[in-house]
Amino acid sequence: MATTARTGVYRRVRRWVDHDLAHHWRPISLFGPLVLAALAMMPLRFGTDAFFPVLGTVLTLFCAWNAFVLWRVARIIRAVSIKGDREFDRYGKYLLPSEYAASESYLAHQRRRHRLRRLTRR
Repeated sequence: MATTARTGVYRRVRRWVDHDLAHHWRPISLFGPLVLAALAMMPLRFGTDAFFPVLGTVLTLFCAWNAFVLWRVARIIRAVSIKGDREFDRYGKYLLPSEYAASESYLAHQRRRHRLRRLTRR
């Protein structure tokens, strides 16, 4: 039961991050944790005993969150690239001069090459 609840939280956070990255010019999911890290460090002074453990914890959480967000950015960029390549293969290349109409996108080239490699291994 706990696994299902955690999966639901992960999916909600992932959906929120994806929506935030896709629809906002300055996404809060990328820059928001920086503000939270600064607010968490404000009450501490450099010389106090709690400064470095709190700094380590805040930096660890900050780096983990940004790694997650950058992973989602890479996935979104890849999805948009695939969609754009398919659009080009369906419509865009026919708007070019006739000698370019026989061309294919890089994604189509990769798929064809992968398919041929897989068939030759059998």
